[in-house]
Formats: sequence, structure tokens, C-alpha cells
Amino acid sequence: MVRTLFKPTNEIFTKEDTSLDKKPSIYAFLPQVKTLSLVNSYVLVNYESGSWVALDKEEYQELKTNKEKLQGLKGELLYRMGICSRNGEQKEFDCHSEYTEQLYFFEFAVSAGCNLSCKYCFADAQPFNSKANATKDIAELFIDRIAEHRIKTRTSIPYIIEFTGGEPLLNFKIIQHTIEYAESTYGSSLDVQFCLQSNATLLSNKIIKYLKDHKVGVGLSCDGFEAIQNKQRPFLGGYPSHQVVEDRIKKLHDLYPENRGGVITVITEEGVNYMPEIALYLYLNGFHELVFRPMQEVGRGAENCRTAPLSELYVQGLFNTLNSVITPIYKEKEELIAERYISLTFQHLLHPYRAFMCERTPCGGGRNICLVQPNGNVYSCNQSVGDDRFLLGNLKQVSFNEMLQSSAGIALSSRTLDKIEECRNCTFRSWCGSPCPLAVARGSENIMSKSSECNVLKPRYTRALSGLLEDEFDLEVVGKLAGFQSPVQWFVF
Repeated sequence: MVRTLFKPTNEIFTKEDTSLDKKPSIYAFLPQVKTLSLVNSYVLVNYESGSWVALDKEEYQELKTNKEKLQGLKGELLYRMGICSRNGEQKEFDCHSEYTEQLYFFEFAVSAGCNLSCKYCFADAQPFNSKANATKDIAELFIDRIAEHRIKTRTSIPYIIEFTGGEPLLNFKIIQHTIEYAESTYGSSLDVQFCLQSNATLLSNKIIKYLKDHKVGVGLSCDGFEAIQNKQRPFLGGYPSHQVVEDRIKKLHDLYPENRGGVITVITEEGVNYMPEIALYLYLNGFHELVFRPMQEVGRGAENCRTAPLSELYVQGLFNTLNSVITPIYKEKEELIAERYISLTFQHLLHPYRAFMCERTPCGGGRNICLVQPNGNVYSCNQSVGDDRFLLGNLKQVSFNEMLQSSAGIALSSRTLDKIEECRNCTFRSWCGSPCPLAVARGSENIMSKSSECNVLKPRYTRALSGLLEDEFDLEVVGKLAGFQSPVQWFVF
């Protein structure tokens, strides 16, 4: 049996579809198929488009003895997989068509200080220091540069400004000034949505009211229940933070119920075996949007590098969370808990587009997203701060348009899969995307190498495919996580 997954649409093709007889240049278009061996199946993967079909082992072995028949099947699949997209629409793929050379997400690190001492902090944030805070002058110049960028690009893309740090609420006055300067100077013409990422400890009634009044989206960082939160994210001096954070989360939900910000949880060796329990804890504390982020090999996290065993446990934990928490809650309450990396896995297996800027190549760093430091230096993203290879310029000297054409900006834009030797013909290339040049740069001077994320991404997609082919996952939930309104279904050739 030859089968693949499709989102049902009115335009889904069938074997009798007359359009299948029109094959003008199908063997020149997306010409590569590779075979991925799983426990009970072989998966033929078009590694250019990411489309795939699965064969039972018995059928594959039979075809293997008849090379002519196998090549014929592969040729037919090239056509079906190349011209017909994974969600049933008949169109060619352009996986990087959305905003690829357009800045639209601007991070503003208003404070380099923090009141927590997280063991893995990629920013290596230090105790609060007012000299490391952004000033009113930098805040105003930041907004002026964004307005200048909109005028020069003549774009109608909505912009996002995210306040970050350190802990941004340590410099709340500058957050207020930035928002009010933008509103009073440019009004709705700036077309910007403000948000912030906080550790929650400083969320007072007054601050929450201000954020609500100005429709600022609030995302939080929390590593889960008491034992893990206190060990990984203590206050300076080692004092426990869990109860304070839990109280502030409740306050935020009570006073600002329309806020739809999610929560970021960093998965370390302490939490990797408790991912379903952490997901349930966060859900019971009012969150439906989760990010289980593996610890990064940067800042203080460099002392606790991701090892292969941790990567395997992390991937196992993701799909345990899907089966034991996300699916049962959805089936019982019709409430979807969307964990980012589970959702992205199914999106990439079922859909041709890669909207999330951090999981594609070229990535969004220095092209879609940038980070402004308190001194005006602009880096490609928040994890690249301090590495001059990713320094785009300074607000005081150049515009955002000029930063896109800086040597760092050009280098980031030129990092494509075809230029990465290890990725060029890789079976996983379309799904994986060899993301994050930073993950490459940490161990090499040359960013034109495969990402160190491979040790997580390959097992992630392999595990997802195996689970789909073994009917382990609920397809209604998979479809929801992949962003489809209707469930996906098996399509049998």
C-alpha cells in the first residue's frame, strides 16, 4: 500500500484526475527522491519539496527486485509529490516566499540586567545595573528608525516590537516611553503590535493594567513546577522563585484575561524526564501556547551542552507530551495545547511553507528579525549578541535598510541549503531546514556548515513519521497542530 497524508480539500487529486496526464517537465522539476527506512515502512521523500509517501516493507522489497517498476513508481511520485502539494492544492512550492527579505520583528533589549540567575541564560544576564539600560534617546531613535524603514520599504506588513532583556520590566519606564512616543508621534501609521517576554516576577497590578490598556502581549518564561523552577530559575542569591512566579501568573490571567501570550520553558537534564507533567502544570495554570526549548549552547548554557542522550530524551518527551497530555485534553475538552516544536514538526511534514523564521535556511536573523541593544547596537537576533559576525550596525549610524546590506546581513542571506555540502542532498533537508547559523558558528568560523540542531531535528521528524505510520497519533489533533481547520487524512495510491 502506497500512502501519504493530506488535508482534505475540494481540489485534492485522484488517480483518475486528467491533469496527471499532463507531464511536460516533471522529471526536470524537483528531481530527487530518497528512501528513509523505518521499522515497518519505507518512506520515499522528495527532499526538495518535503513531500513523502510510505510503502509497506513487503511492497518495497517486491519493487526492489524490479528496478524498472521501482523507477517508474519514483517517477510517478516525483510528479505527484512535486506538482501537488502536501495539503492537496495543485501549486508549486515556494517554502521561503513570505517576507524573506523584510524586517518586521524588532526586539528591543531595554535592560541587560536581570533579577533571576537562571543556570542556562543565553544572554548571561547580570544583576541590575542602570548603566546597562536603554535610554529615552535610544528608544526614540529606535522608533524613528522603524518608521523610516516602513517608509523606505513601502510595506504594509504589520510590525512587531518585543521588549526583552535581561528582564525588561526592570526598565519599565523606557517601555512606557517607547510605546507612548510611538503612539504620539506616528499614531496608527506605524502599524505595530507591542509585546514583551518576562520572567513574571515584577508583574504588579499597575504594570498589568498599563500593558492591558495598551494591548501589549505578554509572554512569560517558566520552567514548570516548584522543584524544577526553583533549581533552574532562582532569584539572585539562590532564593526560590516558584511561588512568586505562580502568584504573578494568576494575577496576569485575572487582570488581563484577553492576553494570549504563551510560555517558554527551557528543557534541561532536570526537566527532560518530566515534560508531560510540566505541560499539564502549565495548562492548569492557564497556558495553551507552550514552547519547550532545548537548552542552548550559549551564555551560561554553554556549560551544559546538549548531548546526544539529552536530545533523544527531549524528542521522546515531546511525543509523550502529545500522547499523554495534548491529545486527551483535546478529545475531552476540545482545548488545544499547542507546543511549538510539536506543531512545527507536523506543519513541515504536511505543509510546504515555513513561516517560523528560526526553523529555516536562510533563517530570519538579520532579514526578518533583529535585536537592538541598550547602546544602539543591532544584532541579527537575541542569541547573537556579542558575536561581531552577526552585528548589523548601530542605530546612531545606519538605517535598518542599510543594515540589511551589511556584511553580516549579506552573509546570513547567502546561507542556503544548496551551499551547505552536508545538507545539499540530505533526506531531511526540506523538513529540517538546517536552521540557526548561530548553532553552526559556535563550533566553526564558517556558517556554511550543517546545523548542530541535526541531533534533535532528525530524530524529531523520524519519530513523528513513525508515529503517523503506526497510527499512534490522533489525526484530528495532528491536523489542528499543523494549522488546518479540518483533520488530515490518509490518501492511498
